[in-house]
Amino acid sequence: SPTIIKGTYTVSIRFYSIAKGIEDGKLLLILDGNYFGSEITTHGRSDTKTQNVTVSIGEVTFDETRTHHLRILAGDDMGIYIDYLEFEPVNP
Repeated sequence: SPTIIKGTYTVSIRFYSIAKGIEDGKLLLILDGNYFGSEITTHGRSDTKTQNVTVSIGEVTFDETRTHHLRILAGDDMGIYIDYLEFEPVNP
């Protein structure tokens, strides 16, 4: 993974959400061995509109500049379509 400069970041995820009447395609993020944010449901955000969705996960502070480990843990057996994860500096 790339090196992230020390500081505080707002983290968001963008994904493709398939229109359906039930919610599935669930995931959790694990950052440096700790759960980060809460469970995200990617599909079924609308039962009529397939769309790209951006969700804010929360803020994280890194105390040193180094690489970090991010794991994506599936919450069910449905496929998910992640576009990107964004780490945006809070006060650059």
